[in-house]
This record gives sequence, structure tokens and C-alpha cells, in this order.
Amino acid sequence: MKKLKHFLLLIINLSLCMSLDANTTSRNQSYNEYRGDTKEEIIHLDTPDSYTVLLDSVKEDKSILLKSNNFGESWTYFKMPNFNAEYSRTIASKANPEKLYFAAYDDSDEDGKLFSYDKDRKYWEELHSFENFNAINSIQVDPLNEQVLYYISLYAPYYDDTVYDFSIRKSADGGKSWTNIENEISDTKYEPNKLVISKSNSDILYSYSPFSIFKTENGGQNWMKMFLDRPKEKVIHSLHINPKNPEQIFQVYSDRQSCSYHYSYDYYECKYSIKKSDDSGKNWDEISLSENTFDHISFDINSNGAVIFALDDNRIPHYYISTNEGQSFKEIKSEFKYFGTLSDYPKIIKINEANDIILAGTNSLDIGKIYNDTLHVYSSEIRNQ
Repeated sequence: MKKLKHFLLLIINLSLCMSLDANTTSRNQSYNEYRGDTKEEIIHLDTPDSYTVLLDSVKEDKSILLKSNNFGESWTYFKMPNFNAEYSRTIASKANPEKLYFAAYDDSDEDGKLFSYDKDRKYWEELHSFENFNAINSIQVDPLNEQVLYYISLYAPYYDDTVYDFSIRKSADGGKSWTNIENEISDTKYEPNKLVISKSNSDILYSYSPFSIFKTENGGQNWMKMFLDRPKEKVIHSLHINPKNPEQIFQVYSDRQSCSYHYSYDYYECKYSIKKSDDSGKNWDEISLSENTFDHISFDINSNGAVIFALDDNRIPHYYISTNEGQSFKEIKSEFKYFGTLSDYPKIIKINEANDIILAGTNSLDIGKIYNDTLHVYSSEIRNQ
């Protein structure tokens, strides 16, 4: 009788294990199904509040959107508009994380669309048509008012150098109508192609190009030229605003002379550095991290501090944190490992108010938390196999 009981218990345990394995495999398969293509994937992460995250990518010219309300521990899949999208971007406002906007662009017919998500009807409403790809790359929503949006329209087709059209546009009705607000920005060689908005005072915006920075303090009515690199020796890759102090900004940049083209991988490799300005970009101080030179730097800042991910020229990752609003940084230990190929290292780093960290690469998304001066991994479920 005892042998029979043991046999039945063994069968039950095996069944439970098989059931758990099946659920786990099914979950991972669904992640792999929804993740974007290895080479064509474009990832955009946003944190409208401390724990809401959007993972935006492209797979076979179809947009993929996953949303997490617990900073990446579990995900909800969104059915996206039926629109071929070589490039896409999903944005949300901190004022209303449920209000999602989706912008997509199809390079084959130079057509772009802006959609708004109706959560009650679970439906994407088409709001606006774009003339060019750059509008998708630059579109931003006001963090304090989800009805206010901005984008830069820069149209200069490679096949006709006589055609050139630039404007910064603003919507106050949730993307239904738009007005032109670029005004004083007129130098065609330095016109900006990206926007960032202050989270503490959304009347303050910075628009920037690889060689220039402009600022408005009244929601785009007037723009001031803050920085202009006329020799075009430095290339600005990204601009970041201190959430508590919109006068303090950071730029990740590279020296053009440090860049070299790799024909086998079809990309430019540069040596990256980071600078800080306390006067809106008029003067800059170099942030010294170490004696290493870096092939990549990702940066993010919250109201508590800042974090830097840097990959040195030996492909060794380094992590730096600041607890004094970027005045100084210290290197910390990390459990995060390097992912493999050159195209696979993390491109994006995000930090929320609880000092949770997200690192996103082409094939992976990993989540960790900083404590005891160490970056600990606590979730890394979404990964292409």
C-alpha cells in the first residue's frame, strides 16, 4: 500500500512539474513572440510614474507595445493599429499614464501617423499625419498636461537639395490640431531635431541638434540660442534635464575626430563623454568618470540622483551613480553581465524614484535595484533566445 501511495505521489509531482514547465515555456514563448526583431528592433522606454514602463519595438514592420505597471516584473500586450511601421514611438504623460500616444512612420511611402489610445474602447484613434520620419523621432508629450504635445518637422529629401522645410509644432488639444512655434530658430545648418521637456516646469523646453541647443521658457513662444558649435567638432547624442532644476542639463557627446566607420558592421564607433551645465547650456563642465575611454554612454536622472552606464573600449561595462544631482559620480559594482555581440549591449538606461534600474539592449531587458553601492539584478525575464 505504501509503495502505491509513493507511486501516486511521484506521478502527481511529475505532473505538477510538467505543468509548471509548460506555463513557463508558454510565457517565454509569448515574450519572444512579442519582442521585436533582433536587427530591426527599436526600443523606447518611458516612466510616467515610478513603476509604469512602456517597451516599444518593431517586428517585421509591425509595431509591438508592452506595458508594465510594476517596473518590468509582468507585462500587458497592446493590440496596435494596423499600420506598417519601420519606425515607431509610444509616449505617455506623467500627468496621466493611461493616456498613450503612438507615432509610426513607413519609409516606403514617406507616411507617418499619430494615434491616441482610448482605454475604454480599447481602440487607437488616428489624430494626425506626419510628413517625415524626424517628426516621429522628436515627438514629446507635456509631463504635466497630457493634452499638450510637440514635434519637430524637418524635411530635406536626399534626392532634392532644393527642398528644405523646418518647423517646431505644438498641439494643445491632444494632437488634433497643430501650430508652428519655432520663431527665432532660423539657421538651417544648426536647426534642432530633438526635444526634451522639463518635468518640474513644462513651459521650459530644450530643442537640440548634434551641434546646437535652444531653450524656451514660455512653451515655445520664444526661443533662445544657448549653445552653438560652429566648427562642428562635438556631436551631441542626448540631452537630459534635472527634474528639480531645469537650468541644469547634461549632454552625452562625442568628439567627431574620435569617430571611425566600421564597414563590416555598417556603423560609426565614437568615444563618448558627458558634460554638465548649471546655466542652461551657456557654460559646460566635463564630468570625469575614470581614465577609461568609452565606446558608449547611457544616462538618466531622477529627483534623487543620476545613473550612468558606460561601456569601455574593451567592452567592459561600468556603472556610476550620483546622489547629489550630478555634482559628482562614483562607480558601483553590478551583477549585470555583458550580453555578447557588439550590437547587443544596452542602449538605454532608466532610473525611477525608488532607484530601480532598467537596462535595455537589442535582445534583452534587465531590471535591478541599487543598494549597498551595488546594482543587483532582480528580474530579467524578457529576452530573445
